Amino acid sequence: MYGPITSFPAQGLRTPKRLITGHNSAGESVFIKEDGGDHQSIMVQGIAAQNVFYSTRGFPVDLNQDDVEWAHETKVN
Repeated sequence: MYGPITSFPAQGLRTPKRLITGHNSAGESVFIKEDGGDHQSIMVQGIAAQNVFYSTRGFPVDLNQDDVEWAHETKVN
């Protein structure tokens, strides 16, 4: 039996891998960022864990460098 969760990722789970893609000036697809996510937390006194992989400040989504930086710096509720 596992629990309580004391780290991220939770015991027994693999580290998540996030790939954010965008476009270069020639319109070609490129990888902007590769990591495990920016905002991870343990919740409900160790009963659960969460990872917000990506958020955006508007709709439609605009994956330019400013939006990627905003998502990195802003933890959503």
